[in-house]
Amino acid sequence: MRGGAGDNLEGNQPTNILGSFHPSPFFLGPDKSPTAWLILIDYALENAGVTTPKQKFQTLLPVLSAELLTRLANSLTSIIADENPYRALKNSIQELYREPKADIFARYFKEQTLGSDLPSEFLRKAIERLEILQTGITKDDAILRRFFLTALP
Repeated sequence: MRGGAGDNLEGNQPTNILGSFHPSPFFLGPDKSPTAWLILIDYALENAGVTTPKQKFQTLLPVLSAELLTRLANSLTSIIADENPYRALKNSIQELYREPKADIFARYFKEQTLGSDLPSEFLRKAIERLEILQTGITKDDAILRRFFLTALP
């Protein structure tokens, strides 16, 4: 039957993906990040033979916890519309648990002082180090400006 519940929407061949997909329960790693869980999900999808981003998204979405779905509710429409909904879903899950920039900056700048560096050199080094922490910061970011000014004498 075309379009039935067991059909693969991309190839219209019957599949039983959920029967072979056994995801680990959601968890956060020691760094309070879902990265390790997402890696396990990738392996489980691969082992189940789920290969395309759309299939991965369609397989993972129904097995997410109600709590996680509630937290993702506001972004689900844009995730579904994305060219790669699986990547968008993974990025959204990562973003939910990303440490706020203000917390990262507070921790970083707590020990930082201008020292003998010129302000421009201090700022360049700060941006480089904050990029390592994957904050997505730019030199024009208002929060960077605020913490930079607190490090000045």
